[in-house]
Amino acid sequence: MPFLDRLQHWAALQPDANAVTIGADRLSYAELQVRSSRRARELAGESSGGPTVLCLPNGLDFVVDFVAAVAGVGTVAVLDPDWPALQRTAIERMLR
Repeated sequence: MPFLDRLQHWAALQPDANAVTIGADRLSYAELQVRSSRRARELAGESSGGPTVLCLPNGLDFVVDFVAAVAGVGTVAVLDPDWPALQRTAIERMLR
């Protein structure tokens, strides 16, 4: 995947450069690559065969999980964590 190839490229070329900055939080390219690779392995063990469903607030954890999901199954459904639980559950059921 071009996105993941670019992440690996920048992680090798400028490992300490900022890849993501959200407020005062930051991840370098190397940190993003390591954390997302680790998380991709975890998500692979949790896979139900459908898209990876993410329902997280904006932040570094969301970025890591999104990159991991793209690296894994490649299909990601992003749900709004502010939606009512019944709505999220119904959508997750449809996605599976």
